[in-house]
Amino acid sequence: MDNEVHKKKREINPRENANILSIILFIFAFKTLRKGLRKGIVDEDIYEILKDYRSDKLGDQLENEWEKEKKKSKTVLLRCLFKIFGLQFAILAIILLVVEAPLMIIETWCTGKVVSYFEPRTKLTRNDALVYTTGLVGCSLAFTFFDNAYLFLLEQLSLKIRIACSSLLYRKCLKLNLCSLFRFANGAIVTLLTKDVFAFDMAVHFGEMIFAGTIEVIILTALMYKEIGVASIYGSSLLFVLLPVQGKNLKEF
Repeated sequence: MDNEVHKKKREINPRENANILSIILFIFAFKTLRKGLRKGIVDEDIYEILKDYRSDKLGDQLENEWEKEKKKSKTVLLRCLFKIFGLQFAILAIILLVVEAPLMIIETWCTGKVVSYFEPRTKLTRNDALVYTTGLVGCSLAFTFFDNAYLFLLEQLSLKIRIACSSLLYRKCLKLNLCSLFRFANGAIVTLLTKDVFAFDMAVHFGEMIFAGTIEVIILTALMYKEIGVASIYGSSLLFVLLPVQGKNLKEF
């Protein structure tokens, strides 16, 4: 009996060789979107899987780390995931901080200037107000382009984590003997593969926002303190009080 699996030859994924502008503006996806609008997407239109998202590659990485983790007194899956995806997570957090923090500061500053223009004894001219308004519009456009591209990168990271965990779980299921299978409900395994792994989406998003958001709040609080004094600390302190609650919610994932 021939058990060889014949792989269908597919086109190379356009994301594979896309440049930075194409990635930011999602130009690489236009061809697929046009096909979907004209005749709908069929199986032949699906591109080849990106090399970094193959389940065999990601599963091997996580399985190797898990075997090392099993030798320790306490096994923690999160530690294995951090060793594999920690660098990507840190890079995305730094990108968020470096790009979003200056934009928030500029937007806040421009907003303050525009508001002060309408004060009775303002020294700002009409041209100054137009410049600051243009800055506000520019920040809004920058946020739009950045947020979409950044959220796409976060989804890619969470997808890798889901693929790695699903691959590891599938391999473990294949190694279970009959006695072990009777102790576990089939529905529980299916739930893990189809539902529970999606918790990593929220975990990645919460983790990035908590890391970068904390630093951004500190910076903005310092700037507001120079403008309005102690009153700025009261509002910011509420955010820091709620931070442990958010951390607890993240831990549950």
